[in-house]
Amino acid sequence: MPDAPGAASFPGQIDRCRWMEQHADRLLDKPLRKICLPGSHDSGAYFLEHRSVPGNTYPDWLCRLLNSWWLQCLAYPINSIALKWSITQRRDIAGQLRQGVRYFDLRVAQVDGDFHLVHTYLGPRLEPSLAQVEEFLSLHPHEVVLLDFNHLYCMHNLADHVALQQLVWRHLGKRLAGPAEFGLDATYRALQGKVMAFYAPCTRCPEATERARAASFHTGGLCSPWPRAANLDQLRAHLLRHTGQNSDEKDTFFVLQAVITPVGNTIASGLLWAPHHLEALSAPVTCFLQDLLRVRSVPCIVMVDFMCDGLADALIRSNFSPQQQQHQQHKVAAAKPNTGFDTMLDNAVTTRLLNRDTRMSVDHLVLQLDVPVVKHVVQRLSDEYSSKDSAKGSASKALRRVLQRVVS
Repeated sequence: MPDAPGAASFPGQIDRCRWMEQHADRLLDKPLRKICLPGSHDSGAYFLEHRSVPGNTYPDWLCRLLNSWWLQCLAYPINSIALKWSITQRRDIAGQLRQGVRYFDLRVAQVDGDFHLVHTYLGPRLEPSLAQVEEFLSLHPHEVVLLDFNHLYCMHNLADHVALQQLVWRHLGKRLAGPAEFGLDATYRALQGKVMAFYAPCTRCPEATERARAASFHTGGLCSPWPRAANLDQLRAHLLRHTGQNSDEKDTFFVLQAVITPVGNTIASGLLWAPHHLEALSAPVTCFLQDLLRVRSVPCIVMVDFMCDGLADALIRSNFSPQQQQHQQHKVAAAKPNTGFDTMLDNAVTTRLLNRDTRMSVDHLVLQLDVPVVKHVVQRLSDEYSSKDSAKGSASKALRRVLQRVVS
């Protein structure tokens, strides 16, 4: 395929439909896995029905029972609440592609002989979504799309897996960048107009994995650790551990899951107090990520709930900030404190900690510094603020505990 034309110099207005082509001059010879790609979590959960999808371990008779009309009627009030916490996106696949998303987290179930996108509940049919990807790449032949089929439900034998793989092949076969020809270090130049499809290995049906590999699916080479974060504080620690000075040294496609998983207490309290749904719970994540991207390099897939235009722009722009990344590396190397550092630290402690805004203190210190300097902050807080002032000492102890979790 011919090289995409170089685009207008950055910064400038981002054309999210063709942002890779727009900045091809900076991306052409870069391995795709080292490009920050906007990704959507549970990409097909923009519409869900009042119909649950059992797991693979459920027998057929139990699946039929759980989806019987009378049991669905009894469970309707509960399902109405749960649906608000299961919807994860605002736009369909075509809309997400136009928004700049290039990685799609796909959960698929076979229901009544057809394949659907799911997230606990039944979502839209898979086939129209595949057609949307094909149509998009026909209109924008210099973009690259990653499809990650990582949760496969109600697929009990090899024939079910082969049917899914054939469905994908019918729509995208000519565009699939298989592992035999395109390795994990394939560059954007080589992958223009292609689809990299990842297929989760199936332990219950190993033959399905072999067939997937033969059908140009990648069955490895993608790392996507689940943060198991029930709130923003837990997610913040996960994001900070997986970004920073060593974030570009990973040898696989790495998915940074910037998602909060609501627990029972969160859903129950949402009946009375905010947040009342997943979108509200996820809103602070967007703000934190935008702050993080201002000071840290994140050369990987970043997967979020409810992708918005502002965050998509920030993720795309992060690929074109070499001065900012160099500045961050200099900070990491210069771990020795100086007068400016002491002044900043004093201001952070007195202004923020005395107001008991520990969360803002963590953002201020951890985002703008890095682990070696944070360790110095922890030691300094231990030395200087443990006994001087009871209010200051109490606040600094709270900050110290949070910082120690980050660097541990």
